[in-house]
Amino acid sequence: MVNIKNYLKKASPQSASTTTNSSPSASTENLNSSVVEMDNLESENPSIEEFPTNPSAQKRNRSQNSDSEDSKRQNLDDTLSSTNSTNNTENVCSDSLDLDRSIFDQLEVSFEGKTPHWVPLLIKSFDALNRELSSNMRSLSEEVKSINGKFDTFSADISKRIESLEKDSDAIKKNQGEIANDISALQTQVTIMKKKGEEHEKVIDFVSSQYEGIKNESSASEQKLNEIEKGVQFLNEACEDLKKEVTKLTNHNSVLKKSFDTLSSQVNSNEQHNRNECLLLHGVQESEKETPGQSRSIFMKEINQHLGFQFDGNEIRRAHRLGQKRSNGKPRPIIARFWSSEVRNNIFFQKKGCKNKGISITENLTKRNMQLKLEAEKKYGSGNVWTREGRIFAKNNNTIIPVPT
Repeated sequence: MVNIKNYLKKASPQSASTTTNSSPSASTENLNSSVVEMDNLESENPSIEEFPTNPSAQKRNRSQNSDSEDSKRQNLDDTLSSTNSTNNTENVCSDSLDLDRSIFDQLEVSFEGKTPHWVPLLIKSFDALNRELSSNMRSLSEEVKSINGKFDTFSADISKRIESLEKDSDAIKKNQGEIANDISALQTQVTIMKKKGEEHEKVIDFVSSQYEGIKNESSASEQKLNEIEKGVQFLNEACEDLKKEVTKLTNHNSVLKKSFDTLSSQVNSNEQHNRNECLLLHGVQESEKETPGQSRSIFMKEINQHLGFQFDGNEIRRAHRLGQKRSNGKPRPIIARFWSSEVRNNIFFQKKGCKNKGISITENLTKRNMQLKLEAEKKYGSGNVWTREGRIFAKNNNTIIPVPT
């Protein structure tokens, strides 16, 4: 009877003790070489040991062989299922090989001139397991390299962060020193503020005592205030009465002003009507101690000479120099009152004949009308303003405007 345990010990017990730290692929190669060696041995010695000739023994051996065959198939199926569900790590694969070897350690098979059918299946299973373990080991190696690279990157990042933290720590230490200085300064300020607070409390106490005194005096002052309020109320009532009187006087004054303006206008109109009989001659040289008769003769002479009239002077009722003598030596105008308004108007309407001859003729205006004429000349220009029988006219954009008097 061939003892397969001795063949398996070459690949598993002795070699397992020396290749515990070797790769799973090496263990699988040892196991495959052991199985091949076993097949060669069986082919060289097909019957090393004969079966017993006793029928009962043969029957017992057959039953034992059938039991062993069944147990071998069950163990093989368990081994294949455990092989297919094994993990991709080296330790788990090593445990599976040890489990298969423990199964073969329990088997003793008698060969009847041929190789058992489970041996090729076992070889294929271990070859597949070997390839799977090799692939898993390559994957694990690549993952380990990737993990090492990531670890190096992570380690560099951690180093940079540690350096940054060290710098931050130095900055924090500096800030702590500055904060300590600020706290010391604040403590000093707090001490000063406490002293000031004590001084303020003293001032408050003094003010409070003064307030109490003033409060006591205020009670006496309230009575005086009440009397003053009564007096103020009386004055307010008197003021209201005065306001009413002032309103009445204002209204009456408005009426009087209107009346005065009307009367002033009438007086001005009457005065101007009285002056409409006169004319003024400007620019004639004045002699020393000139008499009204001389002034009359000079007036008529200038009119006849410049305007082409043939008057003998009987048309003039009275003539004389107007106003007081001037200190600057400028001659005063001659004012002449005519008997006839017709003669007066004829002379006035021909006054343009005196233009550019050094003399001029104007109407005798009242003080109010003269002021209105000057204002109109400022507004419209001296060449656009004229008078006729005491009334004032102005020209604005080819439109004649009467100036109200």
